[in-house]
Amino acid sequence: MKARKENKVYDINESSKQTYLDQGFDIYDDNGKVIEYTPLKTIKYNEHLKKLALATAEKDEKIDLLQKEIDELSSHQQPVVDNVMDLLKGYAENKGVDVGASTSPSGILEKILKAEKEM
Repeated sequence: MKARKENKVYDINESSKQTYLDQGFDIYDDNGKVIEYTPLKTIKYNEHLKKLALATAEKDEKIDLLQKEIDELSSHQQPVVDNVMDLLKGYAENKGVDVGASTSPSGILEKILKAEKEM
């Protein structure tokens, strides 16, 4: 484990961890991942608000991009669903199967399969 503060880095053990934290050091594991930050860290409130606003704006941008992707995929899928519906209705009509008021491909397919079992 390592204690790091500015350009100082010390190899430490578990028993000295709290001492280094109290002196303003952050504690890292041997792979460089933060285990614990010093409780002495401070950040100016204006800086905090700027970083918070930036993080929020970045998340909003990601959400907007994802929503655009979803909308685009949805617009591409609807013609496919409509095409499947048309194919299933045409098949049912050719086979003399009454699909009734079915409004989904799975509903139409279920009626076709049921009618074919009865034939």
